[in-house]
Amino acid sequence: KCVTVFLSGASIVDRDRRGRRLHDDNFLLLFNAHVEPVTFTLPGPRWGAGWWVEFDTALADAYSTHDAPVASGAVLSRPGLTM
Repeated sequence: KCVTVFLSGASIVDRDRRGRRLHDDNFLLLFNAHVEPVTFTLPGPRWGAGWWVEFDTALADAYSTHDAPVASGAVLSRPGLTM
């Protein structure tokens, strides 16, 4: 009832109009559809020094800003669904 999706900006196979390889940032999506909290481990330093939280639907203001990135390899507990 949970899933992690890693979108690698370095793995884009398309090329631009001049034939140059395209690349973008990496994105990590964490989904918990369980009623209990679930613990996720973020990718390690190979994938970057840290992860910025862009939005968190467990918060009252899902788009509230965060002062610092979450360290790579950190363990995050995400709350379960509220009924």
